[in-house]
Amino acid sequence: MKRISIQDGLNELAYELKKRGYEIVDHDSDAYIYMADGYDISNLTNMIDMNMGEDMNNSKGTLLINASNKNIDQIEQILNKGYYTPLF
Repeated sequence: MKRISIQDGLNELAYELKKRGYEIVDHDSDAYIYMADGYDISNLTNMIDMNMGEDMNNSKGTLLINASNKNIDQIEQILNKGYYTPLF
């Protein structure tokens, strides 16, 4: 089970992910979901290089997922792959 941290205020998203079997935690997570439209994410100091497509289970960092303009299925796809799909 992947451990997910979610920015304060994204309660509906947290609820939906919990229903899908994800563990929602405050720290030591595999992924951090946030909104990029003005919210502070300065508490993150350890992140994964998403361009490398590294697996989330390698304990090298936290996958950052910007939830802006993404639905729950798109977010879950990123969680399962461990990286964003290239645009081209």
